[in-house]
Amino acid sequence: MFKLFPFNSDKNKKRFGLVSCLNNRGLGTEARLLKDFFKEYLPEYHFDIFEIRAGRASKAFDDNWQSNKKFIKWLNQQDYVMTIEHFMPNLYTECKKQNIKSIWRPNIEWIDATLTADDFNKVNCIIAPMQACSDLLTQQFSLKNVLHMPWIANLPLLSKQVNTDKTQFLFNAGRGGIGDRRNCEAVIKAFSKVLGQRDDIEFLLKTQIELDISSLEAYKGKNFIYHHKNTSYKKNLAYYKNADFSIAPSKWEGVGFALLESLYHGTPVLTVDAPPMNQWITHKTLGYTVPASFADTDLPIEYNRDNLHLGLNWVKAAECSINDLVDGIIWLADNKIDFYKTFNKENKNVLNSRKADFIAAWKTLLAAE
Repeated sequence: MFKLFPFNSDKNKKRFGLVSCLNNRGLGTEARLLKDFFKEYLPEYHFDIFEIRAGRASKAFDDNWQSNKKFIKWLNQQDYVMTIEHFMPNLYTECKKQNIKSIWRPNIEWIDATLTADDFNKVNCIIAPMQACSDLLTQQFSLKNVLHMPWIANLPLLSKQVNTDKTQFLFNAGRGGIGDRRNCEAVIKAFSKVLGQRDDIEFLLKTQIELDISSLEAYKGKNFIYHHKNTSYKKNLAYYKNADFSIAPSKWEGVGFALLESLYHGTPVLTVDAPPMNQWITHKTLGYTVPASFADTDLPIEYNRDNLHLGLNWVKAAECSINDLVDGIIWLADNKIDFYKTFNKENKNVLNSRKADFIAAWKTLLAAE
């Protein structure tokens, strides 16, 4: 097929196409941030998103795109095509026929167990933000097309002055994550202990789903704030800007946006001493890490959820004790002023270094492809 380029100022640029849904969080957020990243740091590429519906429709897209004239026209214009989470072997095969380089960023937790090395080799490059995912693909399938590339969030990097009033902790629970990935129950139990001891500590819990906060009801109107609502991405980020510390003792993370969004808004993070969380948060420098333990059990995910076939996974669920969380919360509150004397500078250095690595990795990848 001939590639048709629209007549505009971008006609001489290489064209990078992303197939993704554009919902408010999750994949939609990642897609928009990646587009902003290309615009700022890789302007020699024209970045375009072909929007597909979320949910079941996105999972079935690879079986149906062949009859979608709009998509075929869009595909014929691309030099690179990327998909996030959804593995699309039919699309990758067509890309190879047209000499379009394909890229896949896997799901943060699992890979369909029916896929084989032959399937994975249909895509030119597999980008794995998670080291454990990269290890599984290279070791179990002997793949040579896997690139470990820790993600970054292309957001403005903010610094803040230390707040001398009450110390506010933010827990942005989102939807909790499958298997209670965000560890909501542990956070609530920890603050039910802290708030009873410390009037100078305030806890803001932002959640998209209803949570059992009965143990915190007595502190409402005093030093506990409960926001159960959906917000835009921009408004959601504002929560980080206004907090002194965020708490994210996740059992596991993939890309780690909960940590990255906090750091980019100048807010240190309390998390667990387990990868990938401890690859971002250094203890008592960019936040506070509590000891982690790993139960010798399968990944705590429901295997019978509608329209979700779970297969191979690489996640080890990190558990932490309530008392360790309490100790971390109190230490940060007691040392807030001294902590912030070095935090802003260290945070800026680390994030700028990580971003430089991310830019270099993308440039190397695209040049090689």
